[in-house]
Amino acid sequence: MKGKISVLVKNEYLAGSVILLVRGLGFEADISGKPCGLLSIVDSSSFFKDEYDASRLIYLCENGGRIPKGVKHFLSVPFLNPELERIICELVQTESGGADAPVLTDDDTLVCGGVSLKLTQKEAALFSCLYENKETPVSRDVLHRAVWENKASREANVVDVYVSYVRKKTREAFGIDCIKAVRGVGYMYTEKYSIIK
Repeated sequence: MKGKISVLVKNEYLAGSVILLVRGLGFEADISGKPCGLLSIVDSSSFFKDEYDASRLIYLCENGGRIPKGVKHFLSVPFLNPELERIICELVQTESGGADAPVLTDDDTLVCGGVSLKLTQKEAALFSCLYENKETPVSRDVLHRAVWENKASREANVVDVYVSYVRKKTREAFGIDCIKAVRGVGYMYTEKYSIIK
């Protein structure tokens, strides 16, 4: 799981809908009596007067209702799920300094933000080699030895071709670019992602 989001919504139906959406995004979510975890989602009937961090709060207010001072992220009820999803993703991205990290499973599937992407065996091995050396440039020679064990022709620029496959797939599936070219060296996995709009 990526982190916990607490839901302080007294309307049972609305709370259930919000929890389903949040869990669908890959977060842990439960009804809570007070703000806790990565973010908190509250409604006007649950709003509390204790100290709270408004930057980590999404406020759901009745259409035309008043928004408490300091609250920057709010939605009028009823709202559309994509609106709440967008705000959650923006806040999590700001909190973590980037997008959620892609995770490679044992069956060569890359998972990020609740989205799965199947990689070929070679693509997964290339991604894994870069990930294990994150934020450190890895030469084409090292990648070639790690993935192809020197069996593929170096003349064919096979490393560059496979890096382009992985970058294209991650851009299309997750909207992020986590592999950077390092001039004169090779490639690097970075957690300072470029977000593709």
